Amino acid sequence: MIDFYLGIDAGGSHCRARLSDATGKILGTGEAGPANARIGMEKLRATLADTYDQAISHAGLSTDAGPRISAGLGIAGISRPGVRDALNKLGLPFAKVRWETDAAIANLGAHNGGDGATLILGTGSIAYVKVN
Repeated sequence: MIDFYLGIDAGGSHCRARLSDATGKILGTGEAGPANARIGMEKLRATLADTYDQAISHAGLSTDAGPRISAGLGIAGISRPGVRDALNKLGLPFAKVRWETDAAIANLGAHNGGDGATLILGTGSIAYVKVN
């Protein structure tokens, strides 16, 4: 049974996580350093784990809560060949895991799932438009 929802934004400068309940109430947060696909899968997994462990702990849950969590992760660099397959092999401890680009999750957050455009100017630069 899914009781919690974890969102992670993993970019070239930093990684942020938020854990919420079904109503959208934020229960815990976490933050760590760079977490894009270019740092390598082992370092990426370690940074993701550090970030989500912080959020889970901040929420007052133990690390065995994974089977009750559905996770959505936006990863910078996921569009590069082979990255999505490598990410699927990380074996994160959650009931559900969905991978997207960091551009897709930024657009989703900015427009609440509706149509719209975003321009990201950070460690990298990305333009993303969602229509229909």
